[in-house]
Amino acid sequence: MSKLIGKNLKLILDGYDISGDENALTLDEMADELDSTAFGDSAHNFTLGLYQATTGINGYFNPATNRNHDRLKSLLGSNTGGVFSAFMGQGASPAIGDPAWGIIYVESKYSVNGSPPAMIATQAMLAGRGSARVANWGAVLKNGIATTNTSSTNAAVNNTAASANGGSGMLHILGAMTTGTAVIVIEHSTDDITYVTLVTFTVDGSAIAGEVQNVAAGAAVRQYVRARHTLSTTATITYAAMFWRN
Repeated sequence: MSKLIGKNLKLILDGYDISGDENALTLDEMADELDSTAFGDSAHNFTLGLYQATTGINGYFNPATNRNHDRLKSLLGSNTGGVFSAFMGQGASPAIGDPAWGIIYVESKYSVNGSPPAMIATQAMLAGRGSARVANWGAVLKNGIATTNTSSTNAAVNNTAASANGGSGMLHILGAMTTGTAVIVIEHSTDDITYVTLVTFTVDGSAIAGEVQNVAAGAAVRQYVRARHTLSTTATITYAAMFWRN
């Protein structure tokens, strides 16, 4: 599939699926353009400066608990930050290997606008936070936003080749376990047979949460990457995961 329609986007903010309240998304990565034109140059010459990433999310005002207004108003002005992921379903609910974009963010803007003939609208701006790569394109590591009550290993994403500059894994717990805990890891392999742990998340499934774990710049990431979860009980858990390579 080549061209995609937006209806299969999933927007997940720190473990909360806000897709049903949003209707527009903008993902921006850029670098400052520093004019370095010197004497003798026949045209402007630019040098790239500092990198930045931002995400714009537009939607409809929903004041219900844990819906978009409840989540977005509480994040404004906090420097603690969080994780946001956009999963791009290719004609269906997002599946393993589908494109995904993630950002380690702080919320820099939240506005609400209304008029008599229109729906009350919201607009939020998330800005990248951190000294390393804070946003990137990667791949979905778990089909949809599905609930499970058994330990399982997900199918692998084949990158066609290894990479050598680290990356980041993002995890969202959307439905917490009522009893017991979960261990969720990302593994990698050279041959899709023998796997070793690449990322171990610290959140244990006992509460709704979002987390990012970084693989250091310069570290090798093997060709195949997959997510695996181990549950200590048969209580259900709902989670979504992605990984990007630097």
